[in-house]
Amino acid sequence: VWVSTFHSLCTRILFMHADRIGYNKSFSIFDETGAKRVMQRVLREKHVNDEKEFGKYMSHVASAKNKGLNPIQYALSLKGGKLKEGDIEFIEEVYSRYDEILKENNAMDFDDLLIRTKELLTSCDDVREHYQNKFKYVHVDEFQDTNEVQAELLNLLCGKYKNVFVVGDDDQSIYGWRGANIDNILNFDKVYKDVKVYKLQENYRSTQNILDCANNLIKNNVKRSEKSLFTSKKGGVKVEYFMNRNEYEEVDKIIDTIKALKRTENYANSDFVILVRNNALTRLFEINLNKSRISYKVYGGFKFFDRKEIQDVIGYFRVIANPKDGDALERI
Repeated sequence: VWVSTFHSLCTRILFMHADRIGYNKSFSIFDETGAKRVMQRVLREKHVNDEKEFGKYMSHVASAKNKGLNPIQYALSLKGGKLKEGDIEFIEEVYSRYDEILKENNAMDFDDLLIRTKELLTSCDDVREHYQNKFKYVHVDEFQDTNEVQAELLNLLCGKYKNVFVVGDDDQSIYGWRGANIDNILNFDKVYKDVKVYKLQENYRSTQNILDCANNLIKNNVKRSEKSLFTSKKGGVKVEYFMNRNEYEEVDKIIDTIKALKRTENYANSDFVILVRNNALTRLFEINLNKSRISYKVYGGFKFFDRKEIQDVIGYFRVIANPKDGDALERI
C-alpha cells in the first residue's frame, strides 16, 4: 500500500521512470528558493532587474502548471483578458526559458512533479497499465483541494478499474489561490457515473450555536453541494465577532478580553489560544502581551529544511547525486 501526497507519489514514480520522458533518473527537485533563482536568471537574461517582477512571473508559471498548460497553451488562455499582446508574449518567453533551464539542470520544480508524471502516464501505455493494475483501489482525502492536474492524474490511475473513493467538503475549499479547483469535487459524479455519495453531517466537535452560525453563513455560497451540519451538543456559548478599524485595535480588544476573563473567571494563561493567519502577524501580539506581562509561547516558525544552513548542506548532497544541478552548485 502506498500512502502519500500527490507530489510524493509522483516523485516515487518519476525516480523509476523519468528516463522515459527525457530525464535522468537522478534528477533534482528544486524547492521554492531554487525555482526563484532560476526565474531571477531568466529575467536577468531579459534585462528585467526589478525584484518585484520575480513574484509576478513565478505566479504566472505556477498558475499555468497547476492547470497543466505548456507555455503556448497558457499564452492562448490569457488572450482576451486584461493583459496586452506584448505582455502575453513576454510571459510565454519567460515560461519557456524557465522550463528550458530546469531541463538543462536535469531538474524539476514542485509543479513539474505532477505535470511530468501526467506526461509519463499519458505517453507510455505500459507504465500507465502497470500502475493501474498496481493500484486497483484509490482513496483521496481532502479532494476539494485538488487542482486540475491532480484530477487528471487520478483519472489516469483509475481509468481501468474506476475503484476510486474520495473524501472532501466543497464548503472547506479555501485554496483556489493555490490552484485548487472546486469543480473537481462538485462534478465528481459526472466524471464517475456510478458514484455513491455519503453525506456525513453530524459534527462531534462544535456546539449547535457554532454550527448555526456556520450554516447560516455558508448557505450564501452559490456553488456548493447542499448540506446542513448538526450536533448532539445543544446550545453552547454564542458566537461573537468584532469589527476593528486596524490591527492595533484588534490586538488591544483581544488582550483586554483575556485580562478581563482572567480577572473575573479565574482563567489561567494556558486557557487561551490566539490563532493567526501567518507568523508575521504575531509581532503586535508579542509586543502587547509583554507590556501586559502575560507570558506566552509562539508555535511555528521556519521549517527545519527551509533554514539556510540546512539548505547549504543539502546543496552538496544534491551535486553528489546530480552533477548537472547548476542551482545547487551556485548555492555552494
